[in-house]
Parts: sequence; C-alpha cells; structure tokens
Amino acid sequence: MMTAAQCSGTWNQGKIRSFQGHSGPIRSVAFSPDGRYALTGMSDDGLLLREMASGKLIQSFGGHSGSVDAVAFSPDGSYALSRCESDRESAMKLWDLSSGEEIRSFDGAWPRESCLASVQFSPDGRFVLASADRGMSLWSVSSGQEICRFYSFSDGEWVAVTHEGFYNASSGGHKYLSARSGDNIQAVEPHKEQWFRPDVVQAILETPRNKRRSETIA
Repeated sequence: MMTAAQCSGTWNQGKIRSFQGHSGPIRSVAFSPDGRYALTGMSDDGLLLREMASGKLIQSFGGHSGSVDAVAFSPDGSYALSRCESDRESAMKLWDLSSGEEIRSFDGAWPRESCLASVQFSPDGRFVLASADRGMSLWSVSSGQEICRFYSFSDGEWVAVTHEGFYNASSGGHKYLSARSGDNIQAVEPHKEQWFRPDVVQAILETPRNKRRSETIA
C-alpha cells in the first residue's frame, strides 16, 4: 500500500515533487492521457485530481463509502472512473473532471467477495472493463448497464454470461453455472437449451460500430 510520501515522486533518481493534502494511504494512481494530471484514489473514500507541473490540487471528488481501489482516465481526459469495494458499497463511479460531478454509478460492479484489480476504458471511451480475481465485467458507459461477465477457472474452463442471462462456455464450463428462479437454485443443465446461446453472446459483444459512435457518456 502506498502512502502520500511514497506517491510524491519517481521511484529512482530522487524525488521530483511532493503532493500534500492526502489524509491517508493512497490506494490507486493514474496519469491523464496527456500526462498533465494525476488522479489518486484514497483510502478515505475520496479522489484527488492534481496538476503534475505545479502539484496544484485541481479537483476533489467524494461519494464512495470506502477505499477507492482503482481509478482511470477516459481516452480524451475529460472523465474519470473510480472503483470502491467495501462492506457498504460495490460500485464504480463515472466523474466529470471539469465540474467534479458524479455522472453515473455502475452498481454491483463485481461481487463483494471478489478482489477488484483494475478498471479501464475502451479506446473509444464507450465501454468500461473491470477486472477482478474471478474474471472481468464489461459495461456500457452511456447507459451504465453491464453487458457481459467473463469468468476463467483454474482448470482452464471459462464462461461468458450476458446481462440477459445468455451464456457461452468451454466444454466443461457449464459445471460452474447454476440457474436461479426466486429462491430456487438448480444446475444449469435442464435450462441449457434455452440459455446456452453462443450466437447471442457473440451478437451482443459485436455491437455495430456505428451504434457505438452514436452513444454519448452524459
């Protein structure tokens, strides 16, 4: 875990600049695409945006209910993504960097028992990918809706499940799935004909490029 002092400069050739004002350990750091700004995720539920050249605090963000364990800039540098995992919250948030306002929350970004490793925008800024120890989840930035989850297992099997419940899987991946109706949970095999739809999963993931371009973040 990094502290405010450890985040203040390069790891070799000495310290370049100190960034004061951090109230606790820094859990995540990201540079803006143009290298002019740095975004830090804090252990006390906040984010800080600073100018690299001067160290000046540009914007502060609050709204999470726990440690901010992952941050990322959008490709155009206008927005930021943050991820919090706590007993009270499991969500990503999208921020407008110029105003400091929260645009959208991606609730339930990953099960709380998982350890989230990173968050990242797609190159066109329209999608978000969150990775965890159990796999990855793909989200639409414009709608805040989860598109698909990808799971991999130690035996080499894998599963991809869409928001609608359709799935694709390796030959042995089915054993890791279950079907739920209310409080009734059972093996997926009896429902395989209905929900095992590799064609549907592929169609959902191959969203037409012109539709992607028509979406806006806000």
